[in-house]
Amino acid sequence: MNSTDFAKTKLIFDLSNYIATKRNGLLEDLVAYTEDPVRYGRRIRLLRQLAQYESSVLQQIENFNTADDNDIFSTENFDEFKREIDTVASTNT
Repeated sequence: MNSTDFAKTKLIFDLSNYIATKRNGLLEDLVAYTEDPVRYGRRIRLLRQLAQYESSVLQQIENFNTADDNDIFSTENFDEFKREIDTVASTNT
């Protein structure tokens, strides 16, 4: 495994953990709002959107090419992904 593959693996691991936390929160809401069809339906849609986003971001990371591993480890990259995940999983919209 070269250092770029390690960097990609680390980013995927960290993002997957962050997404799992968001997914678990949505699942808890899903159970809590079982009797409310509007909120229940919204949580289902958010879970689908989060799964689609996760697939998309994994594809982006897999296809990311760079000569500098710091590009992948960049805090800005991770923070940007986290902001996008927060937006996708937001229950405020």
